Amino acid sequence: MTIQSERQSAVKKFIRRLIPSRVQAARICLKILESDYGYKNSIETQSSVDGKGNPIPWFAYPAIEYIKQLDLSEKVIFEYGSGNSTLFWETRAKRVMSIEHDEKWFNKMKTLVSPSTELKLISDNSYPDEILKIDENFDVIIIDGRCRYDCATAAVKKLKNGGIIILDDSDWFPNTTRVLREANLIQVDLSGFAPINLHIHTTSFFLHRDFDFKPIYNEQPQNIIGSIKRPFSMGDVSVKND
Repeated sequence: MTIQSERQSAVKKFIRRLIPSRVQAARICLKILESDYGYKNSIETQSSVDGKGNPIPWFAYPAIEYIKQLDLSEKVIFEYGSGNSTLFWETRAKRVMSIEHDEKWFNKMKTLVSPSTELKLISDNSYPDEILKIDENFDVIIIDGRCRYDCATAAVKKLKNGGIIILDDSDWFPNTTRVLREANLIQVDLSGFAPINLHIHTTSFFLHRDFDFKPIYNEQPQNIIGSIKRPFSMGDVSVKND
């Protein structure tokens, strides 16, 4: 270590001693949100992106972290409401179908999605029932557009056994969540910060009773953004003698 680097290290240590521990803790947490999750990127671009600028759904961050662990390579997805989420799904799923009600947004998304993604403009009242016209059921159905109550009543009829329905902003739609629960789906609410938003956001998963999506990796959960790797087994292996 050179004399200059020793001095720099000493100055940093001195400054750290001057800063209260609570402020240091807040700075660490802010970095995780702002840089690691990409919240700063999302604010500056006003789009739902991660720390590297990649498109992600406009969901609560905990919901995104869970989805990223799942193997969707053989899954077919239907999406009410297109956006950066569409770009996210198409890199992970076997096939994506998305409908959009806003013509201006639809024309923008047409230039962004891959040729394999089926994007359709439905601007009239047939929007919720478009899914019923399709001669197949879906592994994943995302409800993140207009008419969410009516979309939910249609979606439960088109969900594959073992599939999942994702309702975004679910805390704003209590009647819609009730429809999905009464369809005998298991509700899991994930709340936290989200891209762009200045408030806490809730994304809910509604799981079919036979839900069994496999993880991408052998271990689940993975070390997600902002976590630390466990230094040892910490009781995760048996210590009993045979």
